[in-house]
Amino acid sequence: FGLPLPVETLVLAYGLGTLAGVAPVSMNGLGVREGTYVWVLARAGVAADSALAFALFFTVVQTLTALIGGGLALLAKPPGLG
Repeated sequence: FGLPLPVETLVLAYGLGTLAGVAPVSMNGLGVREGTYVWVLARAGVAADSALAFALFFTVVQTLTALIGGGLALLAKPPGLG
């Protein structure tokens, strides 16, 4: 995305976004987590549209990773059922 941000800002955005995402106010934290990313990154001088694109990209990456892991778990044999 070419965001001119220090790593510390991205770590802060990730941490606060993850923390906000576990609040029981939305399904799977959707919207709350992305809104937190936009809020943190906007404070660091990133335009809102770029911050939202970053947040949505990160959500897609997390979802695809979870789907791959879930697919592998479905294909794996449970231990002891050999």
